[in-house]
Amino acid sequence: MSFWYPDNTNRRDRAQQLSNDITVMQQAVVEAKADMEKADERMVPFINEILENHGMKTFDDLKAKLDATLTPEEKKAYDELIERSKRISESADNTLTALSAIAFFSGVTAKAVDITKFLACGHVAETFRSYARAFITLITKGFEAGKAAFQAAARSASLAIDFLEDSSKLAKYASSASKVLKIVSVVGVIADAFILAFSLYEEGKQREALRGAINDLFVRRIISKFYERMCNAIKTQDGLMLSYLLFVTDKVILPEDQAAADKIATRFVKYVTEDWSEINAESCYELLSKLDSSRNSWVKEDPSRESAIEQADQDTSGQYSLVRMFDHENVARVVDKIYIEAQNTDAGTPYTPDELKILDGNPTGWVADMQKIAVSGTLNKERILHDLD
Repeated sequence: MSFWYPDNTNRRDRAQQLSNDITVMQQAVVEAKADMEKADERMVPFINEILENHGMKTFDDLKAKLDATLTPEEKKAYDELIERSKRISESADNTLTALSAIAFFSGVTAKAVDITKFLACGHVAETFRSYARAFITLITKGFEAGKAAFQAAARSASLAIDFLEDSSKLAKYASSASKVLKIVSVVGVIADAFILAFSLYEEGKQREALRGAINDLFVRRIISKFYERMCNAIKTQDGLMLSYLLFVTDKVILPEDQAAADKIATRFVKYVTEDWSEINAESCYELLSKLDSSRNSWVKEDPSRESAIEQADQDTSGQYSLVRMFDHENVARVVDKIYIEAQNTDAGTPYTPDELKILDGNPTGWVADMQKIAVSGTLNKERILHDLD
């Protein structure tokens, strides 16, 4: 039967290649989860020491100090950031405490960063974090748990959108608020599961099924890359926050340490408002297209650039869901096999160093240094300042 459809082998190979790409990227996200947890643990002693040295015992003490200095508009933004965090976690997490410390020491005390702009960046950071956690939950705990996590992230993001829309109406913040509002909006994508159902179809139906699989796997590969880059951005952010905490730990903060902390806070704002805006479906598509070109992939039936980007951007409602992927009675029987816990799944064929370079998978410069700081190694003030120059 394959005589009638000689490209079926190419279609199968392409679908399997796309599937492998997704598996490798999702495995990278699972590994990023472990790194994010390590970074979270590394913040604890710094946070505890900062609170003790500055006459505070709990996050609520820090919040009270910060609240006393904020304008009504700033306090509203801060309260909504706390509310968002609580929707994801029952108590204030270490990231929120670190953000609060930066707002207090570099925003209120040193006035090195604009509080409203900084809190807007905090909302973007919380959005990235909540959606990244949801994606990790999806691929490690299954569809129902992932769906609930995405719904919680979406509810949390709605608070950010309300705040950013209000800020964008103020002339002073119109430009920066609109920029980060766009980032938050783009993040609202849900990665649905995928399946390669080649063996379920007769030869004639295989052709249509594989065409459908190529389209959906192609889009899912973009989404997986999107979340992988998001997690890497969070690791860089964690490194910046850890570096900041190091400089404000002492009871009496030396002028040079405050200046260094302010420099890190300014870099954080710039990183979130400028670099994170490049994490979108279009940039992921371009990276993956370069990968396909480098390995001479069979792309004859890949969706068009415009179609793929549009599908990735608009997948918020799950309209390209698994059950829609193949209109066939056997789909129902294999749905339960899709959501396998990541630790029981083959990690896929890893990328070569050259392929990682194409995919921006080996960061360099201060971004790479901050990712290393987030998870391991001794924190050294001189080294951090050297890395950021």
